[in-house]
Amino acid sequence: MVMFKYQQNSQVVARQVRGDCILVPVVSSEEALDSIYVLNETAAFIWAKIAAAGCTRDKIVSQLVEEYEVTESQAEADVDMVLGDLVGIKAVERIKI
Repeated sequence: MVMFKYQQNSQVVARQVRGDCILVPVVSSEEALDSIYVLNETAAFIWAKIAAAGCTRDKIVSQLVEEYEVTESQAEADVDMVLGDLVGIKAVERIKI
């Protein structure tokens, strides 16, 4: 089985604005202005875990279960969805380990 860890893209920064975590691409093009993302609480938690030196999916799932006292299956579904979205917008990179 191939394992991956997730790492934040250095071209995307996170900022806290009025309690919301917002992702902003650091590029100088007009199309980037349409690429600002607001993370919900779960996505912000996952973003923070990835920031701490990158994490595997399974480690993020276990930390989400511990922090929010959700079932493992719910945490897996949430993590898979958020990681898929973050990879899709190129805010996070998936790296083979």
